[in-house]
Amino acid sequence: MLLTGWLGGLPAAGAQDVPARVEVASITHASMAQTVTLSGSLRSPQISAISARVAGYVTGFAVEAGNRVLPGQLLLTLDDEIAGLELRRREAVLREAEALVADQQRRVSEAADLIAANNFSRSELASLRAELAARRARLAQCRVDTEIQRTRLGHHRVTAPFPGVVTERMVEVGNQVSADTPLIGVARMDPLWAEVQLPQRYLDLLAVGTRVRVLPDYS
Repeated sequence: MLLTGWLGGLPAAGAQDVPARVEVASITHASMAQTVTLSGSLRSPQISAISARVAGYVTGFAVEAGNRVLPGQLLLTLDDEIAGLELRRREAVLREAEALVADQQRRVSEAADLIAANNFSRSELASLRAELAARRARLAQCRVDTEIQRTRLGHHRVTAPFPGVVTERMVEVGNQVSADTPLIGVARMDPLWAEVQLPQRYLDLLAVGTRVRVLPDYS
């Protein structure tokens, strides 16, 4: 226990004694905080210069520098007219291949019915079935080709790979770019790293879990 007190002025001679006022307080242990003010900078753990997967002309931007973006959000577009026409052509070839398979399947079914009535050659039926297998293989190839072109068309839309903030636009509308041309910068903002230069005399005061307060400089 800690006793602290105070006394008033000394009493005059012959006056009645005045009792002292006493206050009681508990002794506690506490750490003393030391504040050190340092200058530093905030840094993103991930900054990327986004490129397209295909070459083309830049036709438009969907964001500006400083905009926040989410994964998959559209950043910019490239001219996709030729790629779109090529997709339409492959879709037409695919429909034709589907029709040929359906027609050949009909012929095989009809031949099988005729064989049951002894009105058709088994060798001719085997040939029809071989042709059906070939047309089905062609149909499968057409489906893959169409899907590949559909994917290529989608690559004319450049999207954000992760959540963050647009830092800069590196090209302008009308620029012709290749597949490896940096187009737009995006920086992840959560979390941010604070980088400061700490004088060596303070190193012993740091430990894992030490809390710091970061304040922005608005000057």
